[in-house]
Amino acid sequence: MSCMVCCAPEEDTEIVSQSQESSRYPTAARTTTTTTDVFETTKPAKPLASPRSKGLKQVGNPCTSRAPLEGDFVISTGGKRTGHDVKGTAKAWISMPWQVAKVVQVDADGDFRLLNEQGVESGFMFRREFAFLAELGVQASPIKDQATKSLSRDSSAVRDRTFEVKLKCKDGAKLGLALDSSDVNAFEVLAVDGGMALAYNQQAAQVVKLCFGDFIVGVNGQQGDKAAMLKELEKPIVVLSVAPRVKFTAVIIKEAGEEPGVSCAYEAVSSTLLVQQVHGNMVSSGYVYKYNKSAAAGNTIEQGDRITEVNGIRTRPKEMLEEMTKSGKLELVIGRPKV
Repeated sequence: MSCMVCCAPEEDTEIVSQSQESSRYPTAARTTTTTTDVFETTKPAKPLASPRSKGLKQVGNPCTSRAPLEGDFVISTGGKRTGHDVKGTAKAWISMPWQVAKVVQVDADGDFRLLNEQGVESGFMFRREFAFLAELGVQASPIKDQATKSLSRDSSAVRDRTFEVKLKCKDGAKLGLALDSSDVNAFEVLAVDGGMALAYNQQAAQVVKLCFGDFIVGVNGQQGDKAAMLKELEKPIVVLSVAPRVKFTAVIIKEAGEEPGVSCAYEAVSSTLLVQQVHGNMVSSGYVYKYNKSAAAGNTIEQGDRITEVNGIRTRPKEMLEEMTKSGKLELVIGRPKV
């Protein structure tokens, strides 16, 4: 099932539910209830060794100083940190200021999921709230060459164009991608959960890895046709056209009683809100239409954009949608494919 929510001016407000083709292929993670279930592991995570026992106490450079890598060890820079765990349970993930956490997944923006000392995996955390450990005792996986190393320090600076990924799914091997296909033009990557996609990532340079938040804008040459793209994903050889996500922040002051004036849709597995239509005219409009009238070129909110965050809330589209109805200052982070 997909859920469509229309937040238009009062005279246009409607709520519509309709059946759409599922974004979960036989090769993708199977989920039916919450967005964050796509990251559920098949085996319990092992707790990390205590940093006290290994003498890992020194805080190094902030995690914004370079692109984090899977296997890096980090520590909180702002005291005790709490967050959702990988299943979406609030405040189930905890890390104290003296505790180390291991990076287990990195998204296209450099934010990450972490494994704490208790063996609990988090949802995505902001990297700006953490620093790398100055002394690790355990090294992260080495980068293949110096040229790639220099590029990977700022993934946003180099992941600036569409690239192709060729996957061969022979002898029953699965693709290993969980996707949100609510948009006919671009499937959003929710997880790389095994199969040929994971095998590809393990040998690919950081700048061309498949990441959470990337967009699949073509499959075997098919573009803009959801049914055709889904059919191509079932073939033994799949060539993906991958567009990294680019983002900007829209700051809006919402007045009491003012409607968003935008139709948004999301599926059970979605981590973002898909903008389906922006409503408004000179007589009647919502706050998104008014924002667009004065926004800089390239920073307007358009059909096909993804709302990835609302006032710090991310990966939980229902809560994000509710936050958009509240009065006061709204900070909407908007993502779209970089093409």
